[in-house]
Amino acid sequence: MMRYPDAALKYGLDNLARCFEGLPADVTKVIHLCCGYPDKLDTDEYPKAPKTNYNILAPKIDSLGFHEVSIEDAEAKNDLSLLSLFKKTKVILGTVTVARSKIETKDDIRARVSEALKYIPSARLILAPDCGLGMLPVSIIKEKL
Repeated sequence: MMRYPDAALKYGLDNLARCFEGLPADVTKVIHLCCGYPDKLDTDEYPKAPKTNYNILAPKIDSLGFHEVSIEDAEAKNDLSLLSLFKKTKVILGTVTVARSKIETKDDIRARVSEALKYIPSARLILAPDCGLGMLPVSIIKEKL
């Protein structure tokens, strides 16, 4: 979706929403918008979707009844005003990079969360790593979490 926002808006998101039709009401419907996943640690040499595509997709996502949307922010450092585009949907905000060996400080994470809370109520903000931690050694994963 993030690499092809026009297709996502035209039919992809609607079809994704249909996948959740008929589920029990107590099932939480979550989607993840991946910007790209490296195959090496500590590199920028991999294809990434433009982070501005979050802004393009957010209103449509918010209208389709997903309960939560996961967005990558630790790596992307988005303009967090995009969070205000989610009026109903909870946002899972990536606050820890998944392919960087640098350990984020508590102060850095607190500052990012404080910025996010300017645009979305705390009841609709969930913190998480960007997406998976598979590239990292276990010792670094433990420090990051």
